Amino acid sequence: MVTVIPKVVNSQYHRTKFPPTLYIMSMIMSTCLFLLKPIFCSFQQCKPMPSILEDPLPYVSVITAPIIFIISLIWLGTACTYPSNNCTQSYNFMEMPSAVFCSLIAGISAVVEVHFSVINRITNDHLTEQWFFSAMISLALCLLHALVAFALQ
Repeated sequence: MVTVIPKVVNSQYHRTKFPPTLYIMSMIMSTCLFLLKPIFCSFQQCKPMPSILEDPLPYVSVITAPIIFIISLIWLGTACTYPSNNCTQSYNFMEMPSAVFCSLIAGISAVVEVHFSVINRITNDHLTEQWFFSAMISLALCLLHALVAFALQ
């Protein structure tokens, strides 16, 4: 005999407020990730980054931050423009894959930033704040978009 487990929580979160709030937070964090290295290097002495053709890995966060910002801006615009649409109320069929994609590229950026902080620590005997802060923001973006993906489920 098969028994069905009843839902414990029947109330749904407010769809018109929760994901747009997460998208606004994502846009703020991706802007911080994009501007962190230039701002940090204006106050601290940073060694020059290699050319993107020589070593593209230091530029991963600079490339992923605008992608995440644009995707979040598109979904925020959709949620604000069509708040009572049936497609927006349930969720658009591309919203969850784009949240998972943003979580994936933010996670890749976090791994690259942690790699550079470990390499700099081994070679310079100190943990550089530039890479550490970028890694923390990338990790937070990864978790935020994972929360968006679970909120859309």
